[in-house]
Amino acid sequence: MHSSAGRYGADRQLALIAGGLDRTRYRALVVLAMDGELRADLQAAGVEALVRPGLAVLRRAALSPAGLSRIALALARDGGALARLARRRGVALVHSNTSVTLAGAAAARLARVPHVWHVREIYAGFERLWPAYRRLLLSADALPCVSEAARAQLGDAGIPGAALRDCDPQRVFRPGALARAGNHRDGAKRSGERSPGDYGCHSGSSRGRPALISPTTAI
Repeated sequence: MHSSAGRYGADRQLALIAGGLDRTRYRALVVLAMDGELRADLQAAGVEALVRPGLAVLRRAALSPAGLSRIALALARDGGALARLARRRGVALVHSNTSVTLAGAAAARLARVPHVWHVREIYAGFERLWPAYRRLLLSADALPCVSEAARAQLGDAGIPGAALRDCDPQRVFRPGALARAGNHRDGAKRSGERSPGDYGCHSGSSRGRPALISPTTAI
């Protein structure tokens, strides 16, 4: 799931993630908060992309009582609808491509599948709401972070095992090299299954931005 549909950094990384999957092993289904160039790019790469206008996304302009109420309503609506989509399509993992994309957390919980929440944002100036939002982020099964600064704001206590920095430049992580994370919520990994942490990534960027994990089927 993704909060925008342009051709900026996070958009391009999503296109790399979804378009770079081995089609003989994985299928990607992308849900976008709006239509835009990214949808066309994904479709050109053979990736199915759906647009869900009003997808629950935390935006600075919405940080008011009225705005937060609208987000809560959108979250309730998205959670049920996207969980039904996940079950219908046999989704095995939900990947939220930005940490302001809220709908993925609700959908994954209701569909009872692991949730990988990508942390790309720095929450400076968000001090009053940050403790509660940090707790929400830490509910994810894995938290890959694009930089040490993004990771550091989460603190050290209580972070899931996959609070990860993205790949170092020019380094490829083999399957299994990332920390194990995203096991099913009952804590038991079924025989033969792979967790989100079992899948590697590569980056050629000086910022360490990823072309990262998405096992089996991902929203």
